This record gives sequence, structure tokens and C-alpha cells, in this order.
Amino acid sequence: MRTLRLLCACTALLAMLIVDPRAWGPAAPADGEIVTSMTGSVAADLGAASSEHTLVSRAAMETLQKGGNAVDAMIAAAFAMTVVKNGANGLGGYGGAMVIYRRDLPEPVVVDFNTRAPLAAKTDMFYKDRKAAESGILSISTWNTVAGLAVALERYGTMKWSDVIQPAVRYAEEGFRLTPGFARGLRSPDLLKWAGSKATYTKPDGTFYEPGDLFVQKDLAGSLRTLQQEGPDAIYTGALAKKMVDYLRSEGGIMAMEDFANWRERHVRVLRPAHTNYRGYDLYTSPIATGGENLIEILNVLKGFDLPKMGFSADGVHHVIEAYKLAWADRLWYVGDPWRAKVPYTGLMSDEYAATRRTLIDPEVAFPYARPGDPWKFDRGGIESYLTKPSDVRNAPARPWQPPILLARDIPPMAPEGDTATTSTMDGNGNMVALTMTVRSNLGSGVTVPGTGISLNNGMGLFHPLEFDPEPVPDHPNRLEGGKIVLNNMNAFVILKDKQPLMTGGGAGGRRIQTECLELIINVLDWKMDVREAVSAPRYHVEQKEPVAVEEAFPYGIAKELEKRGHRLNAERRWGSVHAILRDLATGKMHASGEPRSETAAAGGIVRRGAATATTAR
Repeated sequence: MRTLRLLCACTALLAMLIVDPRAWGPAAPADGEIVTSMTGSVAADLGAASSEHTLVSRAAMETLQKGGNAVDAMIAAAFAMTVVKNGANGLGGYGGAMVIYRRDLPEPVVVDFNTRAPLAAKTDMFYKDRKAAESGILSISTWNTVAGLAVALERYGTMKWSDVIQPAVRYAEEGFRLTPGFARGLRSPDLLKWAGSKATYTKPDGTFYEPGDLFVQKDLAGSLRTLQQEGPDAIYTGALAKKMVDYLRSEGGIMAMEDFANWRERHVRVLRPAHTNYRGYDLYTSPIATGGENLIEILNVLKGFDLPKMGFSADGVHHVIEAYKLAWADRLWYVGDPWRAKVPYTGLMSDEYAATRRTLIDPEVAFPYARPGDPWKFDRGGIESYLTKPSDVRNAPARPWQPPILLARDIPPMAPEGDTATTSTMDGNGNMVALTMTVRSNLGSGVTVPGTGISLNNGMGLFHPLEFDPEPVPDHPNRLEGGKIVLNNMNAFVILKDKQPLMTGGGAGGRRIQTECLELIINVLDWKMDVREAVSAPRYHVEQKEPVAVEEAFPYGIAKELEKRGHRLNAERRWGSVHAILRDLATGKMHASGEPRSETAAAGGIVRRGAATATTAR
């Protein structure tokens, strides 16, 4: 019997290695040519990336060429992002979440590195000065970006830490040309208040950088080299961390070295993903205190409607808008840190609860605002459903929290978009990754630690009631508390069809991320658009109440029909960005698209040598 068990184990291991050689180590280098496109999509054979910047996509492709897998490529891309898109990201970013599909794993995993409030934070510290939560020293929450990237590489990558950071070092030392948008972002008055920011983001003579200027960041390059040589501990427990914390405290901050003790355990969670099966496609996303639970609830509501038959029409869009309102009503009042508050995550993401919410949608008439429902009776699994190891949840109250009775005037308005970045990668073996991470606003708090080139986030502004409510709501799940995880809006995702990798994607743009991703998904799955069409299609967004924001390019005829149903529409010009890769299940070819609304976004791919560099511009 023992011999039989050993033989079975060896056979299973051999089968796994045949299916996916990356299960046991680096693959052979992807021997092909790198192609990129800022104006269309890229059809690739050996690997693909879609990101916020050409240099970011190139860093991912170079990593794949050296034999890295999709995780390695993503981490190289993420570090490159902290240099060339540091208005939306950075080593001082508050964090995000990475969704990873590897063929050798039984299901996708989520590396969640969402930020925490400093341990010394007080619940009422911003009630008299809400602006202090948006910029400056007190707006800074823990910088978790490096933590998440380190854990993802250690567990799921194949390359050395120093190697995946090298493209970022090169970009910081050699510089890159500034786009008009980047240069414009460096003129923020909040930056000029801080000596470190002024030294980093203005020229030596004190004048502003102009579009086309070469932007070199020597201090940031030095910090990246410190990380290369000393590892991720450098920014959490080492001399670099102490320099950052000491500076914040000298300026009246409350961050302490204790905030970064045991950073691997406190600031990173490896989770089972949130999941739904939508019309035969399995979607996986981040499950805790992110936009993931919102995305799942919306999809579950929409399952009950024949969107494929409706098409991209007033009928189809009407049903999507109404589902948005219902899910947003639940999100804004129920979701927060489950270790500090009791949150009905499994209830919110259950098909049974979605069925009750779906009955509230009138197919012909819009409702002006939605109220939260009661997901508690459907909440059966608890937060343990998403944990990969036991966790202490004793801090959470035993009694479920119910939102107060709301009047229409109490419902929070839509928030403006934030500055976030999202990236998708896929390798030749079909492994795929989606990542969204942020500093929150453009260059976050505005504070750059002198001599480091590291600009710090303003994550504290995401706690309730700082975004929208002038008064505290007692016991709100997302109220500010020391050491608490904040509620964010990011929900990168991957999709499988019949256990085969199909799609990886994500969005950037504050509270519009969930609706951007939802529209990308239904554009592909329901309305059968190709990836470029799906990314480029006109967008629309609403939260708990009307009006609905629509893109200026939104079809006039559909808009007029929606107005007949009672919708109020506001045309808006500025939207976030979406990045995605769609894999052809028959051929294995990967189709990547960047965001056409962005001045820097690019798709990249590796094509076999001698093959046509298949790019299409639309």
C-alpha cells in the first residue's frame, strides 16, 4: 500500500510538471521579439502585458524574455511604475491587490496588501480638519506596496528580487521624457509645501519641468538600489524605514517603527479569491475591503437578465445602472475591515441575496436612489471563507451592524476619481496576473521624504466619514481606528473558461474602478466585443443615487432612451483607465489592449521571431 501511494504521488507530480514547468522553477527564455502599441492592441504568442506606461509594459516583456513567469513580469512592471507613473504609484504607495492564476495551483490566489491606519490614529482626529486627511503628514497611512510585491515574488515568482527591480533602477537613473499630463501634475501647490517634494519635482533652479523634459530621479534610484541590496526589510525595519519615520515624526506625524513590525504578517494577506460563475465563466477577484465584493454582487444581480439579447442598448445599460445602485448602497454601508467590524461578505456575494436585490429593478423605470438591503440572513461562511490560514477575528463585534434609516439627502454623492494604476500580464504558459495599486491622489499626501525620492500616500482619506459624511456614523464598519485596514476601490480580476485561462484585467480611477471593470467584463462576455473594443467603449457610472455620469462619447440615442426611463445623465470628459489581456482559447494567442484615453498607456507582447508583429489600431 505504501509503495502504491508513493507511485501515485510521483505520477501526480510528474503530470503537474509536464503541464506547467514553471511549477518547479524558471522557464526557458521567451525567444521572440517585443512589440508594443500605444494606439491599438497587440496579438502575442509568448507573453503579453497591458499597463499605464510604455516603459512599464517593456519592463514586463524584458522579464518574460529572460525566463520569468507572469508574476515576475508583473513585479518588474510594478516597480517600473513606481518610477515612471509615480503620481499614481510609488514606493510610498498605500498598496493594492494582486490576483494570480498559475496552472499548477488548484485555484487563483489573491495577494492583498491594502494599507492600515497608523497605530496611534484616533477615530475623531479629522472631524475638525477634514483637509488634513487628504494631504500632508497626517494623511499618510502605512506604505504597503513593497510588502505586497515582495510576498508575491517569494511565493509565486521565480526570479531574484534584485533582478525584477533593475528596470526601475534604470528608468530612475537614466530618466524618461515627461508627458504633458505628468508635467502638469508636478505643478500641484501641495508639493511645493515640502522641501523633499520641491527638490524632487522641480528643476535645480526652482522652475517647473515642462513636457518633453528628461526627468531623472537620482534619490529614488538610490532608494531602489538600497532595496535591491538589502531586500524589502529596508523600507520597513531598516535604515531607510527609520529615515522615513523619523522625518514624519519631526514634521508632526504619528507613524512609528512599530507600525511596520512583522510587516509580512500585518501588511500582506494571501487570500482565497472572491468568485462567481457568470454565464459559464469563472471570475476571481479580491474579496476583503476592496471593490471585489461590489463587482461580484453586481455580476450576480445581472445574471438574472438576458444582457446578451439586450445588447449594448438602452435596455441593457438601464439594467446595469440599476444593479450599480443596489450594490453601491450595500457597499457604502456594510463594508470595512472584518477584523475590526462584523461584515457580511459572503452574504453580499451570494447568489441568493442577489436574487432578492434583482426583484427591485423595474425594467422600464429608473429609481432615483437605492437603500441598502439585508444581506445578513444570507451570510453563512464568514470571513474565514477567504482565509488560507486561521485568523484571530475576536476584535470584530458579535452583533451584526445595520445601517441607519437613510433619507435621500443622506446618501453620499459620487466621489471624484483617484490616481491609481493597473497592470495585466500573461506568459506563454497561460499563467496570468492582474494588479491594481495606488498612492490614492496625484502624488498622494504631497510629502516626499528628503534624500529618498519617495513620495508618500494619502490613504487616510478613505476612512469613513472622511470622503462624504460631515458627521460620524456610530459603529460604521469603515470608521477610522488605529491599525485598521481601510476600504479601497480596487478589484483586479482574472477569468477562466472551462478551467482554461481567458482574461486578466483591472481598472484605475477611484470609485469608478468597479463600474469600469464591470463594463469591460460584460462588453466581452455578453456583448462579444474584442478586447480593444471592450476597453474603448463609452463608459457610464453611478453609485447609490442619480445622476449617472456618462462619457462624452456615449451614444446620443441610448442617452435619450435612458432619460425617458427617468435617468438623469451628466456628460463628463475625464475617466479612469482599464487594462486587459484576452486569450484566444483555440489558438492560445494573447490579445492585449492599453487604455486609449491615456497619454502613456501601452500594450506589449512577445511574438515569435519571423512572425508578423500583429498589432491593430482602432
